[in-house]
Formats: sequence, structure tokens, C-alpha cells
Amino acid sequence: MSEYAFFGKIYLLIACGVSLNTVSARLGHASASTTSNIYIHAIQSANAAAAEAINVVLSPYKATKRAKKIPFKNDIA
Repeated sequence: MSEYAFFGKIYLLIACGVSLNTVSARLGHASASTTSNIYIHAIQSANAAAAEAINVVLSPYKATKRAKKIPFKNDIA
């Protein structure tokens, strides 16, 4: 297996949300912190993608919630 294919598999595992402990164990690292230190850029990219996915999913909800503000008891004169 080429080096590119090997690292590609690791990036895919991280991007798919496989736990860092599992990735670390598959790599034979002594701890997840070792894996984290080596692949921090992939982890940050996965976190950014996850945040964007949550924003996309919640955007219609947020827009609807802002548009249809339900008055509370204290808001009614």
C-alpha cells in the first residue's frame, strides 16, 4: 500500500467520525494524544465540517424560529 493510500485511510476514518481511540489503536500508537498531535489538521477539518453540517441542518429551524416568535405571557399587554 502506498503512503498516500495509508494516510488517506486515516483521514477518511477521522472524517467519518471514527473515535480517535479507535484510529489510534489501528495505527498502533501508544495513546490517542499521539494520534491527535500527528493528525490535528485532519481533526480540525472534520470538526469544521461537522459544525457546517449542523448549521445546514438547523438553518431552516433557526429561520422559522425567528420568523414565528411565540409571545410569552409577559409579552402580552
